[in-house]
Amino acid sequence: MEDYVKAIPILTIDSNSSILQKQVEELADKTTTNDYLLKAKLQEKDDALVTLSDHVMKLMAEVQELKKQKNNAYQFSSCPITSDDIWKRQNNQEVNRAWLPT
Repeated sequence: MEDYVKAIPILTIDSNSSILQKQVEELADKTTTNDYLLKAKLQEKDDALVTLSDHVMKLMAEVQELKKQKNNAYQFSSCPITSDDIWKRQNNQEVNRAWLPT
């Protein structure tokens, strides 16, 4: 008899309706919460991707600049300018001007 009394709310149609309504509301709340969490996680990933992309672009620009410097250094490597001449020029000291490109 006790089992029957316990089963009455489950077997009653009106009671089922209210139980189902509560379950639907709970699931709707969970879905909304999950949507907010998912959007927040996606935004974090997008932000991280943008930051990473910016870093990659900066690195690519630095690599290009280093390549240019290397090419320029290679072009002038046949000049008889020594590293001592370059140091003197950077420090505004007298340099043998005959060797400097015009």
